[in-house]
Amino acid sequence: MVLQLPHSGSPPKPPSWDSKSWTGFNTSPARGVLNGTDVFVLAIELGSPAALIGTRFTSVFAICEQCARTGDLSAGWTILDPTSHIYRRDRYSACPTLRYFNGYFYLVTLYEGVPNPKGAHCNSDSSTWDQCLAEHIVRSKDLMVWEESPYGGNQTILMGLPDGKDLSGPDHRIIPGSLLDQFGTPAEKNYTQSQTDDINRSDMDMVTLASGETYVVWLSGNQGVGSGGNPAGGASVAGMVKGTEQEWLESYFE
Repeated sequence: MVLQLPHSGSPPKPPSWDSKSWTGFNTSPARGVLNGTDVFVLAIELGSPAALIGTRFTSVFAICEQCARTGDLSAGWTILDPTSHIYRRDRYSACPTLRYFNGYFYLVTLYEGVPNPKGAHCNSDSSTWDQCLAEHIVRSKDLMVWEESPYGGNQTILMGLPDGKDLSGPDHRIIPGSLLDQFGTPAEKNYTQSQTDDINRSDMDMVTLASGETYVVWLSGNQGVGSGGNPAGGASVAGMVKGTEQEWLESYFE
């Protein structure tokens, strides 16, 4: 897949969100119907330009009609007006995951600044992050007007909060028979089981299995800033949902 983002300045330089250029990060495609037309939609995480995105990060969208006809996603993409087709400008909302079911586009993004009622710093030993980073869900029929879940509104969290310093939680668990269990080094296993500055549950993706269950993956960790004696980093984590992707996502709006 190739998509040329607009360019309005010099090439990106670290930190990329300060650049005048458009800088894209995570993306997620989904096939659906937009304005009566069968299309593929691509959610694009942007880190700049600030005048467009507001608080970094945000999601804008591109569509491809010919992709839906041919199944070839390598060309034919057009960016929708990012001043109207956007989520959202007023807070950190990163790592989009997009799905389409029954007339709605479901968008899962990473929120920053999510409080943990169990304790400060996301109930962890982090000295960098005051609160958690966790996944939020919304939906839209047109990628312009977004509907919040009636169960938590703007604060609805998918998949729960990071484990923090609770070493009994899923972010610290090594699944028997997993790649980490079979092939991980002692250092990797020790890191997974003993990290106490876990403030992050991000970059989720999912797939429905033949059994009707949904396999979900995400990243734990400290967003690359170690504290409390923990090294910088994180781990890939997996879990199962008792139901299909569609059933799971729609349940937040029933």
